[in-house]
Amino acid sequence: MFYLVAVVSLLWTLPVRSAPVSLLFEGTTLQSDAPFTAGTPFSVELTYETSTPKSYPIGPDNSGSWYQNAVEDLVFNYNNGEYIGTTLSTDLMIYHGPTYSQPAVDEFWVTGIDGEGFPAINSMPFSRVNSAFGVQAPFGAAFDDSSLPTSLSSPPFVSTSFTLVWISYSTYQSVEFNGVLNSVETVPEPSTIGIAIAAFVLAAVFWKRTPFFRV
Repeated sequence: MFYLVAVVSLLWTLPVRSAPVSLLFEGTTLQSDAPFTAGTPFSVELTYETSTPKSYPIGPDNSGSWYQNAVEDLVFNYNNGEYIGTTLSTDLMIYHGPTYSQPAVDEFWVTGIDGEGFPAINSMPFSRVNSAFGVQAPFGAAFDDSSLPTSLSSPPFVSTSFTLVWISYSTYQSVEFNGVLNSVETVPEPSTIGIAIAAFVLAAVFWKRTPFFRV
């Protein structure tokens, strides 16, 4: 029995240490430019590696951290596939203290979205400079410091803003998407789920083969 517990414990904990973090944001479209319609649902799923080194400190007191190219994959899904945009390069900003516009907060901010997989709208390309979003919690409610978090959920997080922009600098025309994030949750990695299932199956097999003794 001791060896079973040891094996199950090892299977359960070992892969989690180096697994990337996947988050699922779900939201509702606010007043936006066509082809986007207010009230329509959208989602964003992104994956980042917590071992990404900090690029440099941010915030008025340098208590925040900027992680360049931390996000390995991001998928924006508007209205269940009506428009899908993907990118493999995105920055993360983590605030545990004051930002440049408000007092101390805990904030998870997504910026620097390259958007190479975001299709143009009316011949206007995706704008990396003008596109960003994030969620916010009261100071100390979610973070102990400005390290990359291993999980995120709402509450305590609430939406701050969500903006995506497509723009033509030759015609000065643009399409702006505005939304509000209603929730964020951490999505278990497939490898973690597989290991957990294997551990439970092993335990079940052992239990089935163990004879019961009656007094």
